[in-house]
Amino acid sequence: RAIGAAVGFEAKSCMAAPIFVGGRTYGVIEVFNRGDGASFEEADLNTLIDGTRMLAKVLEVRFLTAELGRLLR
Repeated sequence: RAIGAAVGFEAKSCMAAPIFVGGRTYGVIEVFNRGDGASFEEADLNTLIDGTRMLAKVLEVRFLTAELGRLLR
């Protein structure tokens, strides 16, 4: 609440999902306040988790591409 008050944002609901790449945590995506004002549901969380898995695959490919570039120099 203190942070929300400091930045002028009120979090009424929140959900989060970690970003795992190769067994390592690279971050967390947090989503606040559904647009319709309702609370988040399990389907919303499943969508967020699917999105973080897709993001993790993109990052994994990017990391592997960068490593391959370093090896080929």
